[in-house]
Amino acid sequence: MKDVYVQMFSFEDRAPESTFQNLKTAAGIGYTGVELYGPNLKVDPKELKKALEETGLKAVSLHTGVEDIVRCIPIAKELGMSYVGIGSYDMPDFDALKRFLKLLKEAGEECRKNGLVLTYHNHTQEFRTAEGKTFLQHILDETDSAAIALEIDAGWCVGAGTDPIGFVKEHSGRVQLVHIKECAKVIGVCPTGDIMPRIHELNCLPGKGLIDWEKFIPAAREHGCRSFIVERETTYDGAADRIQCLREDFAYYSGLNIE
Repeated sequence: MKDVYVQMFSFEDRAPESTFQNLKTAAGIGYTGVELYGPNLKVDPKELKKALEETGLKAVSLHTGVEDIVRCIPIAKELGMSYVGIGSYDMPDFDALKRFLKLLKEAGEECRKNGLVLTYHNHTQEFRTAEGKTFLQHILDETDSAAIALEIDAGWCVGAGTDPIGFVKEHSGRVQLVHIKECAKVIGVCPTGDIMPRIHELNCLPGKGLIDWEKFIPAAREHGCRSFIVERETTYDGAADRIQCLREDFAYYSGLNIE
């Protein structure tokens, strides 16, 4: 598979000043682009643009909180992005979802006016149901497809007990970015804070989890996904460090016989 991207959260050293070294490391491994997040966005955008050009990496998107999206629009435009993304939002109940939808629509409209698409990245909580639909379905039904898309985390999707292949087919055109990440077991719908302490037992070696990547990736592409982004949240048992894990992730996904 060509054009494998990496979420910068995947690096263990996440200090803003480590951004430049992490970009060099990502390019050295072979990743063709990155998705930026919080600490990277504290770096001067012009310096960040220069570093991306020097490493030959494309910045496809960024992650921040919904309250910070508007501030990040000029950064995204400076770096030539098409997407800005919300990494998470705590939604323990339907009232929280309704509050989020208001914020999401407002931020999405600002993005649309600036030529950007706003994405939302799931964990497992979004597969909770209310009024006969999952929270993700409510998000899709109540937002403008020209302004808001999904960035499906395939690992958390399957971890919630949902088939990611069926999901991208059912929501053709609305899943425009994908986090490619393994999950070793189905845990169902859990608050995001509850799954993070279990991350080491859930993330696993690429190709050793619940997802058939050779079927999922073509299906996602066919139904509108434009970029596949590795997210690594923990270091494998036996790995020397996180960089080794990111090398193994890249080797696996780039080595898939999928064009």
